[in-house]
Amino acid sequence: ARIRRRAARWEVEALVDSVAKYEVAERACMRVSEVSVVRSDLRPEGPIYTQLFQASLTGGEGH
Repeated sequence: ARIRRRAARWEVEALVDSVAKYEVAERACMRVSEVSVVRSDLRPEGPIYTQLFQASLTGGEGH
C-alpha cells in the first residue's frame, strides 16, 4: 500500500483496519528469501524506486 508521507494518523489507522478485515478467498504458498523496504518517488516521467533496507531470510522450511 502507499501512504502519503504527511498522512494523518486517522488515515493510517483506517488503512490498517481495512487491510486487517480483508479476507483472502484463496491462499497460496511461496518461498521468500528476502524482504525489502522500498521508497517510491512518483514523477510525471515515471516512478523512481530506492531500496532503503534489505534483509535476507534464513531458517527452517516452515509455511
